[in-house]
Amino acid sequence: MSNDTLTVEIWRGREDGRFDTFEVPRMASQTVLDIVTYVQRNLDPGLSYRFACRVGVCGSCAMTVNGKPRGPAAPMSTRSPMKAPCAFSP
Repeated sequence: MSNDTLTVEIWRGREDGRFDTFEVPRMASQTVLDIVTYVQRNLDPGLSYRFACRVGVCGSCAMTVNGKPRGPAAPMSTRSPMKAPCAFSP
């Protein structure tokens, strides 16, 4: 991982699934939803996920990030950036 990229692990499947690892570019004001969207559009078009408002209001896109429930439409903190690898799961 460089300072320009972020290593993320995204859960694929149900109980018997697995984490797949991806390198994504770091961006200013990046959200977890931005990261998942980048993976789906550029690295793995088979990835599916749900969202509605993209502004953190509706809760449709809720997921677990590094073992903690999170609304992925909210921006990641620039004061405490995510440490790699970041693990995203339902």
